[in-house]
Parts: sequence; structure tokens; C-alpha cells
Amino acid sequence: MYSKDQHSLAISKWLVRYIEHIALISLSCRCNACLLSLALATCSFNLNLKTELRPSIFIYLYPYTLLNKTVYGMGIVKTNKMVLIWIAVLSLLLCDVSSAGMLNNPQQLASRYTVSHQSVKISDYLVSEKLDGIRARWTGEELLTRTGHAISAPEWFTQSWPGKMLDGELWLGRGKFEETASIVLSDTPDERWRTITFMVFDMPQSKQTFEKRVDEIKRIIAKTKSSALMAIPQYGLDTHEALQAALTKITDAGGEGLMLHYRHARYTHGRSSHLLKLKKHEDSEAKVIAHIKGKGKFKSMLGSLLVQTAEGIQFKLGTGFSNEERLHPPHIGQWVTYKYYGYTGTGKPRFASFMHVRPQKDLQHNIRASTETVPKKTAQETQQ
Repeated sequence: MYSKDQHSLAISKWLVRYIEHIALISLSCRCNACLLSLALATCSFNLNLKTELRPSIFIYLYPYTLLNKTVYGMGIVKTNKMVLIWIAVLSLLLCDVSSAGMLNNPQQLASRYTVSHQSVKISDYLVSEKLDGIRARWTGEELLTRTGHAISAPEWFTQSWPGKMLDGELWLGRGKFEETASIVLSDTPDERWRTITFMVFDMPQSKQTFEKRVDEIKRIIAKTKSSALMAIPQYGLDTHEALQAALTKITDAGGEGLMLHYRHARYTHGRSSHLLKLKKHEDSEAKVIAHIKGKGKFKSMLGSLLVQTAEGIQFKLGTGFSNEERLHPPHIGQWVTYKYYGYTGTGKPRFASFMHVRPQKDLQHNIRASTETVPKKTAQETQQ
């Protein structure tokens, strides 16, 4: 099941491709339709990337205008000014159609906290724990994953929830990601949902600054009086030393890390420099492409996984597995989350270690679409 915004985006893509075909057919007329088809192809490309077209479309139109003038100057074809007008009109119409869903359904992503951020004033940020649960959105009517899939929550779970859009994390507890995923991503909800809490951290459609959005979240949740709905605690720190101390305290207790949100930032679509994630290690996803048989004490079990990232980088994951996971490893084709500490000189994750299987429903669109087919290798082919 998909949200209304996803259906709108799918229809927009279909319309673009339909118009593209018409434009391509018109190439045989030896007119400026080639410019039109190029502009429309650009629109389609941007739609697939889910970016907003309006700010960038004129950048694309400019070289087409130059091309048109150059061709005209060479006397190859006759210039029809109406062609360029139509390019602009159709492109902007497509901007409106494609960006409507994103404006109504913005998705804000965090940037990594790096050494360069040590010069910022920490007191300008609100800090919260980074929860390792299933990110979700309450639309005011239903719960969706970050990729737009409907979450089959029991009716009682969302009963009396507000009619406002909320971003949050469906959370069971520290170190319980896989158990959380098995509960909230199941198509058949059961009593285990009573152990889940929706931890709210933002309001996507609010025009207020983050600090004011936090206050609004607290007021809304207080009125709702739902035991399944809570606001993630936000607090201030004065120094980077205090920030590192807070990070150590959280990770020592089994937490994943911290989130820093600039107090005066407004909610924006895409990756934000005002929302930072700070962890002792980094993590990412990769697809399992082979099982490598173990040696020694792991002779009858899995030794390591051969995995491939969305960018096509292959490497092995040989640590982080329990004996049970070595006996019953992730299937070939499944995506797994691994942690690592920077990169080697060859661009591979350094000290990569298995964390857990990543459910298909919780994968981001760009990861799901990046490697639809990956070369599968048997354990014999990869065994060393």
C-alpha cells in the first residue's frame, strides 16, 4: 500500500514518459522538437531523483537556448521561438505536478557531525538520543514508513491521535531493532504492539522554528493522553566536551548516538545542515551476495558474508554475528546494516561489522532501486 503522494508522483512520472514518447516521435520532422525532448528527458530524470524542479529547470533550459541559437546560426534548422516558450511552459507545469507531493510530504534527512562542526556554538542546538527503531510518519490519519508504505498498526494504538503530521520513531528499546521491525512491519498486528511507543521528534508541516515545534509537540501530546505517543526528550548543552560526555553516556548504556538540531531551523525537504547525527561509529547498508564458509571453530557455520553497497563496492563482513546468526545467516539478496570506522585507502569500510538485517520496507528508495540485480556468487566461488 502507498500514500496518496506516492500515487501522485507515479502518475506524474507516467505523464512525463508519455509526453517524452510524443516528443521523440516528432524528431523525424527535423524541427526543434529535439530541444523539447531533451527538456522533457531532464524533467523525467529529476522526477526519478525526487528533486524539486522549479529551482533548477532554468539551468537546464539555458544550454538548450544556446544550442538553439548555435544551430540557427549554422543555418541547419530554422528557429521557432515558440518552441523555447513551449519548453519553458511544459517544464514549469511538470515542476508544479511533480513537486506538489514533495511539498505536502517533505522528508528531512540528517547530516553527519564532523570535525568541522567543532567550531559551532553547541548551545544553539537541542540534543536528543538517536533511537535505533523504525522511522515513521503519522499523517494525521495513518502511520507510514519513511518510504511511504502503510504500517498495519492496531486501531487502538493510534486512537485519539492528533490530526497533524508527526515525524517519529517506532521504538521498543535500545538494542532491539530487529524485534521492533518484526512487530511494526508485520501485515498482521498483534498484542506485541503494546510494547511499542511512537517517539515524536518533529512536525514536518509546521512553519515554526525547531525550538517552537518542540514546544508544540509537547502541547499536542499532553492533550492526546495516549500512552503510545511520547515526545523524544530534547535538552541543551553548553560545550563540545559536554556533548562528547553525553555521547559516551548514551553509547555505554547501549544507545546508538545523539541528534543535534539547530534551535532556529525550519523544517526543510532533503538533507539538512541544521540537523546533525553524532555517533561513535558510522553505519550503512549493503546487499548480501554470497555466504563464505567458516574455518576452525566456525567450520560448520558461516564464516563471513560477501556484501555489496549501493555504490557497487564489495567487501566481507566477518564479525558481529552470534552463533545463531552464523547457523542461520541472512539470505542472499537481503540487505544488512553494518557499522564501520572510516574508510581504507581503497575506499572500503574500515573494521566493518554486522549489526542486523534491514527489512525491505525500511530501506530508502535510492538503496532499493540501486542494485535490483547483483551478481550472486556461491560460497565455493568466494571461499578463500
